[in-house]
Amino acid sequence: MWNWSNYVAPETIPNFEREFGAEVRYVTYESNEEMLAKVISGNSGWDVVFPSNYYIGPMAALNLLEVDRFGLDEIDRKIMMTILEKYGGGPVGISTIAASIDEESGTIEEVYEPYLMQLGFLDRTPRGRIATERAYEYFQIPRRGRSMQLPLT
Repeated sequence: MWNWSNYVAPETIPNFEREFGAEVRYVTYESNEEMLAKVISGNSGWDVVFPSNYYIGPMAALNLLEVDRFGLDEIDRKIMMTILEKYGGGPVGISTIAASIDEESGTIEEVYEPYLMQLGFLDRTPRGRIATERAYEYFQIPRRGRSMQLPLT
């Protein structure tokens, strides 16, 4: 993690490492300019970087944030493409989606779904998650037609 020098309390990283059994490499930077120069070089070596909010726009314009024009990241796209392509737009249950993309269902429900619903890409129904018409258009996925079954004669 690469962050501002005064952004995280000293006990936060050791507590996180103890609780989750993960090793965190935490290094600080002193200015957005320092951070941006390293990120632009293409080899920052960091999974998580925390720029100031006024640097987000320029970083997005330079395609440095790995988000699309709606702010969707790789996991957002995985969720939607799984629903759209693998499950024909739904309905599909949250546990099935989670297993398909190797993500916790609670994380999908709490972190990703609210924004996808706010954008109008996803609906929750009693039968499962359903991709909306707007999602089909945005992801440029043709709708599958329902095949008609002929009666037996």
